[in-house]
Amino acid sequence: MSNLEGIHGRRVLVTGANSGIGFITALELARSGGDVIMVCRDETRGHAALEMIRKHVPGAQIQLMLCDLSEQSSIREFSRHFYSNFGHLDVLVNNAGAYLAEFGVTTDGLERTFALNHMGYFLMTQALLQALRRGTDPRIINVSSEGHRLGRLDFDDLQWTRRRYRPVRAYCDSKLMNILFTRHLARRLQQENITVNALHPGTIRSGFAVSQPGAFGALVRLGHLFLSSPEKGARTSLFLASDPSVAETSGQYFVRCRAARPSGAARNEAHAERLWALSSALVRHPFDQ
Repeated sequence: MSNLEGIHGRRVLVTGANSGIGFITALELARSGGDVIMVCRDETRGHAALEMIRKHVPGAQIQLMLCDLSEQSSIREFSRHFYSNFGHLDVLVNNAGAYLAEFGVTTDGLERTFALNHMGYFLMTQALLQALRRGTDPRIINVSSEGHRLGRLDFDDLQWTRRRYRPVRAYCDSKLMNILFTRHLARRLQQENITVNALHPGTIRSGFAVSQPGAFGALVRLGHLFLSSPEKGARTSLFLASDPSVAETSGQYFVRCRAARPSGAARNEAHAERLWALSSALVRHPFDQ
């Protein structure tokens, strides 16, 4: 990839940075002179990814921080470590997410897909808002998916406690939540110098769902023969993180580095407000703003 205009010297945090598009995003930001913070759940895999980037980019300004984005206590601990070491943040890339074939519940009592793919974005952003307010040209980037078009939120059962768990639907619902969250946050921040946008990275070869059991996992593994590379998948994240043409663009959904129209469900402002209120109610201890 070519050098990214405007990234040199800027502090960028990328969640889920040990593999796939998150890894490529962190690599290219470091290659372009960014001050990169990789956020990973697994320490061994995180250190392996960190050393790989340092091998490709000698002298890279990059470091690893650990956080399980499905657990509120982990995000809170991460936040304390972040603020003890850093005063500001210029770009937040909410990238970590997963397809989970089996129903499960976190220690916070939240369904795991909902906890990681939606609440992880919601909470990490809340935790780092003060740092972003101190940043230069601060940007929040939320990796969603065209799968959001298959999402339909049941507000009486967002976490699949009443219905039979359907993993594909749960994943698509979470990607719909990413866009609703993006649009509502953009409205809340419209009087501040912070932009927030969502994107579809493309259907790419990555670690997404490859180890999952069942027919969907098998289909994903077969599909890797025909999918795009993580390098292509990271392009829109990198564009939104660095390009001056979108410095004042907020509340949009991007596909292939261009603004696109998301589904009608993703443009439902009443649902966005309701999701924000329900998500806020699930935060055990609100972050100081």
